[in-house]
Amino acid sequence: MSPRRPIRDEDLDQVIGAVVRATRAFVGIALRALDSSEAPVTLPQYRTLATLDVDGRQNVRRLAARLGVERSTATRMCDRLVTTGLIERSTDPSDRRAVVISLSDAGREVVATVTRARREIVANLLRSLPPERRGHLVDVLEEFADVGEKDDRERAAST
Repeated sequence: MSPRRPIRDEDLDQVIGAVVRATRAFVGIALRALDSSEAPVTLPQYRTLATLDVDGRQNVRRLAARLGVERSTATRMCDRLVTTGLIERSTDPSDRRAVVISLSDAGREVVATVTRARREIVANLLRSLPPERRGHLVDVLEEFADVGEKDDRERAAST
């Protein structure tokens, strides 16, 4: 593969197009991995489970901020996930009036199953790339993820 030329700011549409196309591919991978789970979970519900898996038990206000949704939306999502047995509500030990949510064992298993499936799908796709291009891909994706995570943190802090 020939080296690519640097893309100037005025050519940013080309980069945006490639990122949007890659985003569609990532969503497709996420949906295929989600199908590997026996649990009837939507992509937004899975994102809630994955957030709880990473961040641990928390109140709905914090979860809503992490997901970038309104508190009422997060509450409805949690209601559905409690009904399916994938998350649990409990009293906050530091404030008995407050409620916290956390993954149930079944929720942890869904996250683990979907994560394994996603890793396998990605591994199969990466095997089709020349090994010398994989390092470059890691660098670019890490940098892009860092920028996105920083933006998420800044947005969450401003709410």
